[in-house]
Amino acid sequence: MPRITAAVIGLLLASQPPELTFEDVQKKLNISKAAVSSAMRYLEALDVVTYKTPIGSRKRLIRLEPLKLANYIKRRMVFFGRLTYSLQMIAQDQSEDTYKQEIARLANLCQKLDTAVREIISEWEEEQV
Repeated sequence: MPRITAAVIGLLLASQPPELTFEDVQKKLNISKAAVSSAMRYLEALDVVTYKTPIGSRKRLIRLEPLKLANYIKRRMVFFGRLTYSLQMIAQDQSEDTYKQEIARLANLCQKLDTAVREIISEWEEEQV
């Protein structure tokens, strides 16, 4: 995920109320309009933001949808699981013991991260009900 997009997500998660205008994002992150536009297009493509326009205003409020963001993360973790599996297969095929051990340790780390993230998301989702 692009750095500025991640910063926008962090800003939206931390803001009270959890809605900001385009201009608020630009000012608080001290970034250009083009950077905000790019980040918003990215978030729209992920379907993790919604917009609303208050009655009598021309400015749209941006709102992050945490459940949709959690679903996006879960979808991305599928690829992380595949990476873990690939690293395990590569480690098995290595003939050099040192390199084999390094790859196996990396695969183990990936597997632990995958398990931890899945558990954290599951707990968070249960709290949302």
